[in-house]
Amino acid sequence: MMLGRTWASSAALCCALFSMTTATASAQDGTVEIPLAQYELLRGGTDEGEEASRAYTFSEVRAEVVVREEDGQSFAEVSVDARVNVLTAEWTMVPLANAGAAVTEATVGGQPAGLVTRGGSLIWPTDQQGPHDLRWTYRVDTARYGAGRVLMVGLPRAAVQLTLRLPGTERGVTVIPATHVVSADEGEVTRVTATLPATGGAQI
Repeated sequence: MMLGRTWASSAALCCALFSMTTATASAQDGTVEIPLAQYELLRGGTDEGEEASRAYTFSEVRAEVVVREEDGQSFAEVSVDARVNVLTAEWTMVPLANAGAAVTEATVGGQPAGLVTRGGSLIWPTDQQGPHDLRWTYRVDTARYGAGRVLMVGLPRAAVQLTLRLPGTERGVTVIPATHVVSADEGEVTRVTATLPATGGAQI
């Protein structure tokens, strides 16, 4: 992603499209009481837990990425709306983002969602079978690459309708992987829409 006159990407970075740095949280004293089945699922102690962790599907996924520049720094706010269909009444782990993502909001059906970390992912645990409407928002910094910048966006492994907004006009924008990429100037903002395949993220 180039935040000067041109946005660019490199094929050499494709192998790291969906890699995000994991932050390590410091331990705190205290105790938490959770159901035994959920505990086993969190610690990955049973094969049944591994199966339950895949007992869901994503659909109707929409992502809005807004790039901002403040005090010489560039970052993006990523908001994802998705329908998650949980296929079993057993405890199921639904991954939303990398564990190091700075999540500012997570809701299920408009109500706050409790998230936990497991295996480097930030996940929503549930034993409620059926469809659920999830929304989560997180912030990610852009990285400098050559004369411009690049942005790695982590998304669910499902087809995604992406909308990108960034300051400035007449910008060249590349989204990998994507189809049906359309770019247009809207006032002092460049708006890009694209369709992403089920690869779990994108490079901009």
